[in-house]
Amino acid sequence: TASHNPLEENGWKYATGIDTFGVDPAPPGALLSAAEMGHLIRAANAFAPHASRVPLGSMPDEAMRERAIANYVRFLSENYFAHAAGVRVVVDPNGGAACAVAARAFRALGVEPILVNDVEGQVAHEIDAEHARADGTHVLDDVARKVRDEGALFGLAYDFDADRGNLTYIDAAGKTHIPSPQAAAAMNTAIALAVHRRSGDARRPAVVASDATSCRVNQVAAAFAADVFEVETGEINVVTKMQDLERQGYCAVIGVEGPNGGTIFAGTTCRDGTLVGAGALLAAADEELRGIIANALAQGRPMRPALAGFIEMLPPQRSFMERHDAPAEWKTTVDTFDREFPKLFAAELARTWERFDIVYSYTRYVGPERPSAGWYGWKARVFRPGAEGFLWVRGSKTEAGVARIVGDAPDEAAARGLLAVGRRLLSARA
Repeated sequence: TASHNPLEENGWKYATGIDTFGVDPAPPGALLSAAEMGHLIRAANAFAPHASRVPLGSMPDEAMRERAIANYVRFLSENYFAHAAGVRVVVDPNGGAACAVAARAFRALGVEPILVNDVEGQVAHEIDAEHARADGTHVLDDVARKVRDEGALFGLAYDFDADRGNLTYIDAAGKTHIPSPQAAAAMNTAIALAVHRRSGDARRPAVVASDATSCRVNQVAAAFAADVFEVETGEINVVTKMQDLERQGYCAVIGVEGPNGGTIFAGTTCRDGTLVGAGALLAAADEELRGIIANALAQGRPMRPALAGFIEMLPPQRSFMERHDAPAEWKTTVDTFDREFPKLFAAELARTWERFDIVYSYTRYVGPERPSAGWYGWKARVFRPGAEGFLWVRGSKTEAGVARIVGDAPDEAAARGLLAVGRRLLSARA
């Protein structure tokens, strides 16, 4: 799938089975690794299909499908039950893969959901939580209104393949909030680390983050004495690194991809929008867990009620992303970045930041050595006492001709300043 695209542009999602084999196999139940996906693409290209817009009829084994859903619902109940009697939550599958399943999932979490847009194939709105409509409205405005009308704790809107969940809530002053994907990644990290601390698991906790994830996640992890391991953006890179760390004796409590809010929780091998909702339930209604989070993030300062009280305790890092035309030749572009960024740092950023370094990312490698691959991540990390940020640039691997820039810093002005430098670097590549 490519769930950020219109529904009719989505396709099949390939995952491994119970057993895996081949070159660099992905963990069971995860997306195929890059190597295995390459084999699949080459096999598909051996055929000469005719382009068609005729919907494919599905022939599911209903018994197997029900067994899979029942096992999933049991997993939710056993690991994330919220003990939140009387709580109301608005759930919006938006005509996608969460239809019918989401209702069962939230009941397993101990909540009777208020469902909207629960008819498969009937899409009510776009799914990008940071999408700006021309008329000034937000894609989740209707969900937010439903939350207000129902007096719900929060609303959860899925993307089309249900691997992400976007939150909205109303604070005590009646103001609507729609946390950014980067904020959601930090929130999920705090919840997962608090769950690990409460469990009594003696293994050292680890967080895996994609290379464009906000430094806010690092700061949350530091508050829980957890190690952070960075990988190139891509769900399979996050999942595989989590599996690697488990084999090394860590407890890989969570993996996050900040720019899209995608989250892989411990015990799973793919992103899951429902678990974002489960975490939000725990953060808003589980008083013991809220106390653990408050002790870690605010030295025991009392947490104000509901989801708003939890989110205001997160570090105040700001992160912004832009899409631009991708360069045709990445190696030459990175040569330009490496040559020009030190000049721009000295001229424009040295007043705000003390020093910088440059790292590159490819699959599960992040470091100072440039990969020889065709595409990889480029990142300038900036530092000053008590603060950190970064500028990240990479061509999209799911949208042809698109490059993304992320600027991350403790405040909006500094983050947008980094973003402006990224724009200048891309424009200077010629």
